[in-house]
Amino acid sequence: MVNSQQPAAAVREVFEKLKRDEMEYLFLAPEQLHKLETLERLKANPPSLFVVDEAHCISEWGHDFRPDYLRLRGVIKEFGHPVVLALTATAAPLVRDEIIERLGMHDPLVIVRGFDRPSIFLRVDSAATENDKLEALLGRVQFAPKPGIVYTGTRRHA
Repeated sequence: MVNSQQPAAAVREVFEKLKRDEMEYLFLAPEQLHKLETLERLKANPPSLFVVDEAHCISEWGHDFRPDYLRLRGVIKEFGHPVVLALTATAAPLVRDEIIERLGMHDPLVIVRGFDRPSIFLRVDSAATENDKLEALLGRVQFAPKPGIVYTGTRRHA
């Protein structure tokens, strides 16, 4: 994985592994593709599969529009049009069409499933204080089946 929080030496090591063909997957945020050095390194070892997770972010109608997603079509082109897989759980039909258009996908296989996920349990608890909230969270996590996801209001709280 390459992200803006990593030291330069760690990023160099990731790209050295890529160059030596010692990596099967490389995870990048679209914002990383603004960096010319990153783009050039990837063009030297282009991917055979280009996966766009949270693809609804490419749409101005998506719930978390991120303009850096708009550059992905050009990046895909620069990589020689590898197979593209766009994943999202929240795209309405118009957003799906926009994803296809903005990524330059031709005759894609679109798979849509329902929202009924029996394995997902959603619960909201109230707490009077931060300490009560922390105690309740720790109790729930300790006894909950694994794996699980805990959502927080902010990254700082995470």
